[in-house]
Amino acid sequence: MANAVVCLFDRRDDGTLAVIRHTGVDACRFTDPGGRYEIAVPSTDPDGDGGPDIVARLLAFNNFASVIILGSGSATAYRYDTPVQSADTAGFLNLQSRTLPPTHQFNSAYIALSEITEAHEFFESEFGYDVPRVFVTFGPSALYFTSVERIELAGPEPVLSGRPTVLHEYGHHVHSSVYGQNRLPYTEHCRPHVFHVPSSASCAWIEGWANFVPALVDGSPIINRSGITTWDIESGQIFVNDRLRPFGHGDAVEGRISSLLWDLHDSSPERGDTVSGGTQMIWDAFRGSTPASSELPADTVHEFRDDWEARGYPSLGEAFALNTIPSLPPQPASLTVHAEAGGAPKSGAGERHASPGQSVVVTLGLSAPAPGGDAPTASFFGGAASPMSPVGSGGTLWRSAHAVTPSTPEGTAVFRVMAAGTEYTPASITSGGNVAVDTTAPAPEAEFTGSRSVVLDFGEPLLSASVAPSAFAVTPATGTAPQVTALHAPGSSRVILDLDTPVASGTHAIAVPATLTDMAGNAYAGGALTAASAHSGAVAPSYSVDAGSIRPTSSGTEIAIEFSQGVTGSTSPGEWTVVPYGTSRTEISRLPVTFVSVGGSFGTGSTTVTEKITRLVLQTNVPMPQSALSLDVRYTPGMGNSNRLTGEATLQDSGTPAQEDRAGFRGISVEARFVDPRTVRLSLDRPLAHSGGPLPFVDSEKHVAPSGSMLNPVRGTLGFRGAVTAGLSPTLGDTVVEYEPGSRDVTLHSSRPAAASATHHVVLPPGNALTSISNYGPLRLAAIQGEGYSGPLLPRGDLAASNMDTSGPRILSAYIDTRISSFAIVFTKPLDAESLPSAQFRITPSGSTENMFNGFYGYIPGSLRLDLQYQQTSSAEHTATIPASIRGENGVPVSGPLSVSAIPSSSPKPGIESAEFVSSRELTVGLSRPIDPASAEYVTVSGLGAVTQEYGPRSLDVTLRTERPAANGATHTVSLLSGIRDYTGAQFFGGTLGTVATRGATYTAPADTTPPAVITAWTISGTPDSIRVLFDEDLSSPATSEFAVRRVGTSADLEITASYDALGEGGSSRVDLGLGNHKLLEGARYRVTVPPVSDGSNTSERTTVTVERSSAPAALDAEFTGRNSLRLGVSEPLDPDTVGGITVVGLGDVAIEYARGSTDVFLRTAGFPVDGMAYEIRVPAS
Repeated sequence: MANAVVCLFDRRDDGTLAVIRHTGVDACRFTDPGGRYEIAVPSTDPDGDGGPDIVARLLAFNNFASVIILGSGSATAYRYDTPVQSADTAGFLNLQSRTLPPTHQFNSAYIALSEITEAHEFFESEFGYDVPRVFVTFGPSALYFTSVERIELAGPEPVLSGRPTVLHEYGHHVHSSVYGQNRLPYTEHCRPHVFHVPSSASCAWIEGWANFVPALVDGSPIINRSGITTWDIESGQIFVNDRLRPFGHGDAVEGRISSLLWDLHDSSPERGDTVSGGTQMIWDAFRGSTPASSELPADTVHEFRDDWEARGYPSLGEAFALNTIPSLPPQPASLTVHAEAGGAPKSGAGERHASPGQSVVVTLGLSAPAPGGDAPTASFFGGAASPMSPVGSGGTLWRSAHAVTPSTPEGTAVFRVMAAGTEYTPASITSGGNVAVDTTAPAPEAEFTGSRSVVLDFGEPLLSASVAPSAFAVTPATGTAPQVTALHAPGSSRVILDLDTPVASGTHAIAVPATLTDMAGNAYAGGALTAASAHSGAVAPSYSVDAGSIRPTSSGTEIAIEFSQGVTGSTSPGEWTVVPYGTSRTEISRLPVTFVSVGGSFGTGSTTVTEKITRLVLQTNVPMPQSALSLDVRYTPGMGNSNRLTGEATLQDSGTPAQEDRAGFRGISVEARFVDPRTVRLSLDRPLAHSGGPLPFVDSEKHVAPSGSMLNPVRGTLGFRGAVTAGLSPTLGDTVVEYEPGSRDVTLHSSRPAAASATHHVVLPPGNALTSISNYGPLRLAAIQGEGYSGPLLPRGDLAASNMDTSGPRILSAYIDTRISSFAIVFTKPLDAESLPSAQFRITPSGSTENMFNGFYGYIPGSLRLDLQYQQTSSAEHTATIPASIRGENGVPVSGPLSVSAIPSSSPKPGIESAEFVSSRELTVGLSRPIDPASAEYVTVSGLGAVTQEYGPRSLDVTLRTERPAANGATHTVSLLSGIRDYTGAQFFGGTLGTVATRGATYTAPADTTPPAVITAWTISGTPDSIRVLFDEDLSSPATSEFAVRRVGTSADLEITASYDALGEGGSSRVDLGLGNHKLLEGARYRVTVPPVSDGSNTSERTTVTVERSSAPAALDAEFTGRNSLRLGVSEPLDPDTVGGITVVGLGDVAIEYARGSTDVFLRTAGFPVDGMAYEIRVPAS
C-alpha cells in the first residue's frame, strides 16, 4: 500500500493500545511506493510491563485524502490493526505482508484512498497543481458535496462504484477547487443526468469534465462502468450490455463534452480534430481566460471556448462541429430590425408587423469600420446579397431595406448580413426583436348568434383602431335595416355586431368596412358577406374558451372567455369555477376563481358592466395541474344576483350545456414549410411561453436530417439545436432557432441548404423541455416532413400548449438571514434593474414605524431575489415594503406597493408547513417557500416504497405518490433531503441524518359505509383447479364453508375447499375455491354462490356469480401518458394484492397505481425516457 499512514502502538496488559514515541515523536510513517515502511522504536517496553507488543495500525488518510466514518457529530478515519508481534531483543522486527479480504471495510477505504492519491499525483506531475485535500465517505449513492469538500461513494465497497466513479467524483473536487468558493457552476436539469442524454449546457459541462478525468488519469478513452455500461469518448459511443445506444447531440449532452476534451487531449488526428496533445492547453483554459484571471472559470463549454481562444490557442470551431456541439452565433455591436411605412418607422400596436407596400429595415452597428472600407452586404428571404447603405460618415452604421410584396414569405423576417467575413442572422439581433411579415388580408366567417347578434371571426388579431363601431352594416332580407354597433376586445380576432332591432330568420347581407385591418395593416377587401339566421326571437348568449386563451400567471391561471353576444350586468368570482380533467375524463380538482376582469384590472368582489363587452378574464389563485388534459369553465349565477350577465337574454347557468365550455390544451397544431433552402418556418396555432431565456426546445436532442437517419444523423446534414443562443458552425449544419415572444412562428435558420430532391425531417424535442415554462404538460415528439424545400411539410405528433405572461412581478416568498443582515425577497419573475436605484424601500420591525433599511441592496440582473440590507435591532417580525415604481424585466410594474413579512433567522432553510394524505398512496406536502423544480425529487416520504413527485414551478405544494399504500392510522416521515435548492438556486444541507426538514403525516382511511361487492371471478388451472373470487375491498374473516360452486346444467354442488388468507393487517380481497378432484372443462360455465361477507363494518347480501373457464390475464397495450408516466392495458381486472413487481427496463424504480376492477395499470418511473426509444415493460408471472 503506497502513501498510507502507519503508526506503531504498544499493547498494554489491559488490552489498550498506546502510541509508541521515539525521541519524542510518534512512531508514524507514510508507506513508500512499494508499500514498505521502517520505523525505529525503543527495544524496551515503554510502559514497563514486559517486552514491546507491537501493533501496526494502518490509517486511510494522507495529505491528499481522508476516508472517514461519519457519526455522532465527529469523524474518524478508517483503520486496520495488524495482529500483535512481540520482540524480546533489539533488532529488526518484520511485520510481514498482510492481505485483507475484499469485504473488509479498510480494504474498501484504501482502494478509494489509493485511487485518489494516484489522481492527485497526476495533476501535480502533469500540471503542477496541488489539489486540496478531500474527505471521502460511504453512503447510498455517489455524490460530491461542494460546501464541505466531501466525496460520497456508493458502498460499503467502492468497487460497486468502480474506479471510474471514484475518479469522476474526484474530478468534481478538482473542478470545485479551481472554481473557488467551495462550489461548482450552478446547473439546471441535472438530477438525474445521463451520459448520452441531453440535460442542460451547465450540467453537461461539469459532468462532462468529471467524465473526462478518469480517461485523462488512466490514459484511455474507454471507460468501463460496472461491467454493464461502457463509454467510448473517442468515438462518442455508449454500449449497454454490449448494445450500442443512441447518442444525443449538442452542448447539453455531457458525453459530447467529454469527447471534445478527449479530442483536444489525444494525439490521434481525425477530420475536424485539428488540435493534438492539447492537455496543458485544456488545463490552462479550464482555469480561466488568463493566467491571472479575476473572473470565475467557465460555466459552460462555450465559456471554456472563449477562455481557450482568449489565450491565443487554435479555434475550436471544427472540434465543436466534430462533436455536434454548436457554436454560438456571432454578435455585432448592434443589430436591430424595424418596419417602415411611407418611409417612416411604424409605431403603436402594429409596429412589429409589416404588410405589402411597407418595408423591413435591418440596421447593423459595427465596433469599427470594415477593413478596406468594404460595405457589409444583406440578403432577404434567400435572395441575392446587395451592399448595405451607410448611415452617417463613420463607417460603423449601416442599413438595408426590403420592400414587402404579396409574394414575400409570411412570418418573421429572414435575412443574412455579411460583414468582414462574419455572417449575422436574426439570432444575432441585439435588441427590439424581429418584424413579422403578414401579406394576407383578414377574411371573416360570419354567424348569427341571436336575432340581434352577429359574430365575425377574422382568424387573426385585428388592429383595434381600425374597428370603427359604426362602420358596419346589416341589410336584412326583408324589413328595415337595424342600427349596428361593432364590439371588439383588443387583440381579439372577433368582431361582434350588436343590432338595435332583431332581424327575421333568413339570409342577410353584412357590410365590412375596407378600413378594417389586421395588425400588419392589411385591409379587408372581401366585399359584402352573407349569413343565414334561424333565430326568430331573443337568444341567450353563450361563451367559449380555447387553449390559446389560457395562460399561467405568477399566482395561478388566467382564462379569457369570449361571449357570443355583447353582454352587460353584474358578475363576481364566486359565480365561476374552473374544472380541470385528466385521463379518461377524470376530474382532478376544482379551481375557484378569485378575480374577474372586464378591463385592465381585476376585482375580488362583484363587477358591474354597463357598456356591452365581449370578453371576460377569470383568474384562479391555483396553478393548472400538470396532469390536466382539458378543462371546463362553469357559470353558476349567485342566488341574490338580480342583475345577471345579459345579452339578448340572460346568460344561463352551467346546467345548460351551452354554458359549460371545454378547452383541451395538450397539443399545438403545427404546420411547416421551407421559406428558402436554408430556412424552415414552423407555424403554430398559438404563441409559446417565453421568458427571455432559451426557447422551450432547449435541453433536448434536435436536428433536421435526411430521412432514415433520425437517431444518428450524418455530420453535415441540415440540423438544428433549438436555443436562441445556438449558432452556426463552419462544418456542421447547426441551425439557429428564432422565436419572437407572442408570435405563432418558430423559424429555423440553417448554415447548410436543404437538398432539393430529398425528404427532410424536423424533430422537435421530447421529455421535460416545457415543464419549467408551462403548466400544461410536457413537449412530445413531433416529426414534420415533406419533399425538398419547395413543398409544404405535414405535421405528426403534438406539442404542449403554453402562453405568454405579461403581468407584473409578484412576491413569491421572503426570509431574513441574520448572519448577513439581509431581508431576502423572492419575486415571481426578474426585475428591471434600472428601476431599483431610485426605489424607496422600507423595512420596519413589528410595532414600529422606524425604517431599518440602510440604503444598500443587492440584485443580479435576470435573477428572482432582491436582498435588502437592514439594521438588526430586534428579533421580532419585520415587514418590507416594495414601492410601486419597481418594474419587471418586461417593463410591467408591480401591482404595488407590495408588502411581505418575515421573522429573522440565523438558518433560513426551507421547511415543511404541512403534510397530509390525500389517499393511501398520495400526499400533499406544503412548503414554506418554493423550490427549484429540479429539486422536487428531494421531497420524499419514508416507508412506502418508490416515490414520485409532481411539482409546478413557483408552487408551495408538492404531490407525492407512493409505490405502497399507507395503513390506516400509520404515521410516515416526510423529509426535505440534504442538497435541496430553493427557487433562487440557493442550496441547503442537513445534519448527519441528511435532511433539511422533516414532518410526520398520518393516514386516516375514509369511513366505509358500503358492503363488499364481487368485482369478478375467474378460473385457475392447477393442482387442484380452482376459482378465485375477487371483491372490491378487503374482507373480515368470511364464512368460507358457505361458498358453493355448481357447474351450470347440473344439479349438484361440487366438493370444494374454500380458503381465505389475510395479508397483513388489512385482510385480503380474494377467496380461492379449490375444486378437489374436479377438472375444469373446456367451455363449461360455473355458478358460484357467495354468502354474506363483511368488511368489518358492513355486510353484503348473498349473491351468485357465473364464470367460464378462462385464460390468464394478458397485457394488451401500453403508452406513455406523460413525462414519466405510463398506462398498461390488460385484458381483464387484476387481483390488486398481486399487482406488484412491474418494471420498466431502464427507467429505475416504478410506483404502481391500480384501482380494483380496472383494466388499466398506471406506472410512474423514477427515470425519464429518451425520446424515440422503445422501453420494455416486464410483468411478473405472479
